[in-house]
Amino acid sequence: MQEDVAVASIDCFDTLLLREPKSEPIRFLETAAEQLKLLSKNGIECKASIKDIRRLRLDAAKAWARDASIREYANLPMHRTILSIMALELGLPRVAIDILRDAELRYELSVLRPNEQLVQVLRELMENGKKVILLSDMYLSGEDINWLVRNLWQDGESLNIYSSADLAATKRSGALYRKVLRLEGIRPSAIVHAGDDKYADVIMARRQGIRAFHTPRRWTHNVTNFAYRVYDKVQLDP
Repeated sequence: MQEDVAVASIDCFDTLLLREPKSEPIRFLETAAEQLKLLSKNGIECKASIKDIRRLRLDAAKAWARDASIREYANLPMHRTILSIMALELGLPRVAIDILRDAELRYELSVLRPNEQLVQVLRELMENGKKVILLSDMYLSGEDINWLVRNLWQDGESLNIYSSADLAATKRSGALYRKVLRLEGIRPSAIVHAGDDKYADVIMARRQGIRAFHTPRRWTHNVTNFAYRVYDKVQLDP
């Protein structure tokens, strides 16, 4: 509420939108099941198993991260590139790319919930003339994140959303903060940031001159998440 603060920047996932305590490999396995269902519903046969689809998804993401030629594949954003590679490897028609995307977004919507305490704070800030923006180190585009936000919090539909997938910059490197400051046309002293990742959301934000606050998930969430990672290793490794 300080007069010199014009913008409140909030991390999206596990800060504004809270996920169930499941590891990424498990979420991708459950996503694959939903993708197979939606493909079948649309008359597209896919003979791969959910484990095969999950493995392909993880491999495509790794390839995107390490290979510049993959990142430039058809000049598409990160998530679209990953889904395009998956469709190609699975021998699916191009229309399947949108089906894979829709199934993943529907799944994400089912495992996310708004942080009601934070929503109340942000609503009060907005009512008092402060601008709220969302930042995310995420493979999803800002458009897709916006779809999730507005389906979970109606007031969030008009927020500016900055995704590393769109801007080719991350909070973890500090580059996303610098780009956001330029795009918003503000000085570091005019923005505060909050998020659950102590390094990406606090340490790196402060290195850019931004006041930052750590908002970690509860310890029960972290313990459950650790248990899921152990389960991954024991039960789900290819």
